[in-house]
Amino acid sequence: MEHFRLIVEIAIGITALVAFGKLVLQPVRVQAQRVAVIEEGIQSMLHDRIYQACTFYIKRSWVTVSDLKNLEHMFEPYEDMGGNGTAKELYERVKDLPIREE
Repeated sequence: MEHFRLIVEIAIGITALVAFGKLVLQPVRVQAQRVAVIEEGIQSMLHDRIYQACTFYIKRSWVTVSDLKNLEHMFEPYEDMGGNGTAKELYERVKDLPIREE
């Protein structure tokens, strides 16, 4: 009988720990999901800006040093976030453009 009571107490303790863990971890999961959505949104906005800037510079057929620095400032975090090859291809094409004085 004593063993049974001990087993029941252990089971109750484990159940309480699991329930407490779920209560504590639920907000963490929700926060992690929100962060992932925000990161995806930021990556999308960076992609759009990089695409817009690159197509403008390519059509213009030249770029300034400031243009390149600004583009690099956007591209590096975009790439770190796992950005695709489209933006990289455009960025590389812009880096090959003639540089003009500002």
